[in-house]
Amino acid sequence: PDDGDILVFLTGQAEIERAVKKLQDKLAELEEGSCRDLMILPLYASLPPEQQARVFQRPPPGCRRCVLATNVAETSITVDGVDFVVDT
Repeated sequence: PDDGDILVFLTGQAEIERAVKKLQDKLAELEEGSCRDLMILPLYASLPPEQQARVFQRPPPGCRRCVLATNVAETSITVDGVDFVVDT
């Protein structure tokens, strides 16, 4: 399927922050219009509540969310719209 959001479980905040940076850098290298829009959203305990809340908001049309979360979130949250889960 071409739609559906992505949820990636990582081990901690530092790993999530590194992954966010790498994904943002790779997206910036892509040619304009070569792929659909992607919202890269970190999720970990010390993230400010307003940034955590962004994870649970639907993305704009034509945009996919990629949520990078700690394993702690694995049993405690449900993110509607997620079709792909990566558990590292």
